[in-house]
Amino acid sequence: MKKKIPFQSLDSQGRQNLILFALLIYYLIQIGLALYVNNLFNTLGSDFLGFWTTGHIANTQGYTHIYDADLVSKIQKPYHEVIETDNIYAPILTAFFPVFGLPFQLLAFQQPGPTFAIWSFINVIVLVFYLQFFIFDLTQKRIHPGILAFLLISYPVFHNVFWGQINIWLVICMGEFMRSLKHKKSFIGGLWLTGMIAKPQALILLIPALILKRYWKEVAGFMTGSLIILAISFVMVGTQGLRELLNVWLGFASGIPTNAPEHMVNWRMVMVQLSTIANPNFSLIIAIIGIAITLLASFFIWPTPTDSSSKEFSVILLGLMTATSAITWHSHVHMMLIFLPPFAYLAAQNQLPLKIVNYWIFGPPAALILSYFCLLLVNLKFLPEFGYEGLLIGLWGLTFNLMTLSWIVKGKERIQTSISIDRP
Repeated sequence: MKKKIPFQSLDSQGRQNLILFALLIYYLIQIGLALYVNNLFNTLGSDFLGFWTTGHIANTQGYTHIYDADLVSKIQKPYHEVIETDNIYAPILTAFFPVFGLPFQLLAFQQPGPTFAIWSFINVIVLVFYLQFFIFDLTQKRIHPGILAFLLISYPVFHNVFWGQINIWLVICMGEFMRSLKHKKSFIGGLWLTGMIAKPQALILLIPALILKRYWKEVAGFMTGSLIILAISFVMVGTQGLRELLNVWLGFASGIPTNAPEHMVNWRMVMVQLSTIANPNFSLIIAIIGIAITLLASFFIWPTPTDSSSKEFSVILLGLMTATSAITWHSHVHMMLIFLPPFAYLAAQNQLPLKIVNYWIFGPPAALILSYFCLLLVNLKFLPEFGYEGLLIGLWGLTFNLMTLSWIVKGKERIQTSISIDRP
């Protein structure tokens, strides 16, 4: 009797389900290993600990103290003791305007462990329902369950949940910006963009592009919202508090221990990684050249006037976001989640190349598995010790950004995603 090969009889839908299940198990193993090796908040949920600390200090000391590194260290050290430099504890500081800390005041009335679980659950549920609402509103069709599942199982989504990041809420800001423009509510769209100044580096190309293309109502909405946030923040922390926030930004720019630039998905990561094996000045030159070429390419993303309610505008928006991720000085995998609204819309409309969709979904797990193989070779003395995981994930992110940008700049015919999903 001929022995059957496992999974040989699966149809395309069965293979899709098997892939999704394998990726889900892989991510659950990552969470389990993080808890087993490092405990909660030493890796898993460590970014959330920074947000929770902001809320806790606001509740107990007042907002004027949320950027006090000594106070933050005192509160966090019982939970997070993994990063030290010269035996000095490095706290996880938040770098957003104080107004964005208001939701974390509610979460900070409980201990960080349970609230991280609540925060993670809320984020996942919100993302699932928002993506369905967003796609249906723009296309008048429900997103295919297979496409939704592949989008949700992607590594940037997992990365946000793993670290307890806030980018799922920025997805809503980006999505509502797109919806507002679709429905000819330009000023409201600009107001929604204001929510993204929680991570202002995400807007360094989009806002100048809107100005250059004379999207004055959108710019007016953004400026109005930004002034309101700045005014409220000033009332909350005063001049001294805003100065301390500026110092936090400068610390992130120069590189603090919790910043992890070697794990980023931009040209800065290339500079940091290359400087470990080459002259730092040479590494800086390479990064500057890469940033310059990427910035130059971004000028070709939006060559002609474009209807903001068209599919082409979503292509432009995706290009601006990927270029931003490559050139901005602070850009991790979780920030790539901001791509999701234009990416999901184009995927649902069959307007993305198959290679880009596949690289988004399968590239990170492949990079991580390769990093484990490198670690094995390190233990066997075949490779020198090095941060292979950060390098390989960072290279995936940067190459994804550049691959997508290149496709958009070339302006080739938009081909079907063909994720091998059977259409109803």
